[in-house]
Amino acid sequence: MKPRLLCLLTLLLALCALPVQAAAPVRPATDFPHNLEITYVYRGLPIPMRLKWQTADGRYSLKLAASLFGRTRAFTSDGLLGKDGLAPEHFTDVKDGKLQNEAQFDWANHQINLRDGDKASTETLDKGTQDLFSTAFQLAIAGAPKRNFSFSMTSGRKMYPNVAFEVQEEKNWRVGGKVVKVILVRGTFEDRVFDFWLAPQWSNLPVRMVFNLGNDAPLDLWATEVEIDGKSVLDAPSPTDSPGKDD
Repeated sequence: MKPRLLCLLTLLLALCALPVQAAAPVRPATDFPHNLEITYVYRGLPIPMRLKWQTADGRYSLKLAASLFGRTRAFTSDGLLGKDGLAPEHFTDVKDGKLQNEAQFDWANHQINLRDGDKASTETLDKGTQDLFSTAFQLAIAGAPKRNFSFSMTSGRKMYPNVAFEVQEEKNWRVGGKVVKVILVRGTFEDRVFDFWLAPQWSNLPVRMVFNLGNDAPLDLWATEVEIDGKSVLDAPSPTDSPGKDD
């Protein structure tokens, strides 16, 4: 074999042996919104739940709240926002003005203080831990570099260590007459399931979230309106439209 041909074959074999860099299943969002409002409805029920997201000076805050016939429910999360995404500091679940569950993140001492009604406990705080709703925005901002990964979550009431996440599928989702491409990221811990449907065309915003927390009734939220930095990208559906469905 001629030396030149032998060198070429050697080079080709070396290139084939190099590791292939697969595309990230969920690419990190660029230029993520500073101000965001999403209106969700419970699946099958006309109960709006409005989420407000704001960022400023390296911090974030989000609030998801609903009100019906004088009854209220609100979840809040706030903390730091940096190059690795969200580092929650405080999470609350308030029902009819009364604190139900709470999580206080002490990153300096690697501890998390939980409150379930009148019960309080302290557990180890793992790197990357998120609360129920900060998880959606952590996935949106940081993306999912692998198809399978894990981090811990908390509902304030309980810790879910090393939740196993999997990027499951990409599909079209029709809401209010508009078709949106979404990616399902599913987290599981024992009998708990956490589903986040992210819309890449809208900075991976969660257009659907489902929380199945064991004995509690599943919380299934479908986006019907989306406003990004003051601009509406999804309007409320007409009465003849279903709140959300596959296309």
